[in-house]
Amino acid sequence: MPRSIIVLIVVAVLLVGGIVLLSMRDTHKEPTRIDKAVPLENLAN
Repeated sequence: MPRSIIVLIVVAVLLVGGIVLLSMRDTHKEPTRIDKAVPLENLAN
């Protein structure tokens, strides 16, 4: 039983870490997309 509990904790930590990394990557990508979209809108106008 203790081994299964440890495995569950490790899996949970890895999942949370992966979600945090993905969220950080998304936040870094969003500003670049906005920066690229703004000049395109200015050129279109």
